[in-house]
Amino acid sequence: MSNVITKVLFGLILAATSLAVNAAAQAGSEGELHLHDHKKINAPAHCEDPSADSAAALKEFKPLAAKGDARAQFELGYMHERGKGVPQDYVEAASWYRKSAEQGNASAQFHLGQMYDIGKGAPQDYTEAASWYRKSAEQGGTLAQIHLGFLYEFGQGVPVDMIQAYKWYSLAALSGNVIALQKKKAAEAMMTPKDIKAAQTLTDEWLVQHK
Repeated sequence: MSNVITKVLFGLILAATSLAVNAAAQAGSEGELHLHDHKKINAPAHCEDPSADSAAALKEFKPLAAKGDARAQFELGYMHERGKGVPQDYVEAASWYRKSAEQGNASAQFHLGQMYDIGKGAPQDYTEAASWYRKSAEQGGTLAQIHLGFLYEFGQGVPVDMIQAYKWYSLAALSGNVIALQKKKAAEAMMTPKDIKAAQTLTDEWLVQHK
């Protein structure tokens, strides 16, 4: 199989995985990306709620984001990505995600990584995607852990490394995420017992370090 065909197939697999993972997130399995302070507005603009008051959310978040509030910057980025209360604008979304991500917001780091991953709002750059996924994954972001594992599995932006892939899938699977569990099982089938043991050791070490 030629490198071109292989790359296309990897891209299709990545797109399918992204859709499945995002669907799981919207269904509620990835709560850390959708936690909000419901005391301020009844339905945060970036949730998939048809009753969400996008105008109220924009009025609240825009001045806070301009002052450097990382959470508001993430919310504003999500609104631009989804076209909630503002015209859909991926470049603007990426800009707000970056502002928030650089302040350490794990959700923004994941979304910015995803934009680099698929080339939406930013040039496709797997190295940048891996960098931002890692920052979010190190904070416990399940979606980022899954995507980082995928990049390691297929050598996109990082060297092919099934031990690292298994580690990140394993960490994500601890949340009960179905996609992570499936990816962990599939990775295990391609690894030697020695490599699985090494990956499990790395997983345990990570958990100890992030207590």
